[in-house]
Amino acid sequence: QEVNAMAGDTRWKIVLFLSFSENRDDILKGGDVVRLFHSEQEKFLTLDTYQKKKYIFLRTSGRAKKTDATSSKALWEVEVVQVDSCRSGAAHWCSYFRFKHLATGLYLAAEADTDTTEDEMREKLRGTLPSVYQLTPVEYGENNLSALFELVGTTVSHVDGFVLRGSYVRLRHLCTNTWVHSCAIPIDKEK
Repeated sequence: QEVNAMAGDTRWKIVLFLSFSENRDDILKGGDVVRLFHSEQEKFLTLDTYQKKKYIFLRTSGRAKKTDATSSKALWEVEVVQVDSCRSGAAHWCSYFRFKHLATGLYLAAEADTDTTEDEMREKLRGTLPSVYQLTPVEYGENNLSALFELVGTTVSHVDGFVLRGSYVRLRHLCTNTWVHSCAIPIDKEK
């Protein structure tokens, strides 16, 4: 989208994006850029292309200290969902979130997993759930519910309290009411 200048005057509306009281360094807020680090696998949630198709997967870092990885393919912009889509705010535990991949502008979403590759975690989940889902990138759509997630703390916290930066969380997909888990299936299965 483009904005051009012209000699005539036009009207602009100033829209509050983030209240000054929510602009604190210690809390997660809309517009923050994060890496989603799986603490057990020591890998980052990454969006990359393999054989002309985009995949979301956990990528291993070659760095000695895994949290020092610098790939832009693992950067996600936090969007705290509000009633007014022009607004954002501080992240609360009761908030809904979208994660926009910084390099591509695509959103983290979930869809039904129809892959038949054997995997211990997937088989375990299939035994307890009616359907299993996989993470996938999608275009922006304000009404696209497949891109909505909740962050659930791993420690006891106030339901409406702020999400602190560096918090350990579980990621729950809103539409399917399922948790995001890791699996051991590589995207380059044929290798």
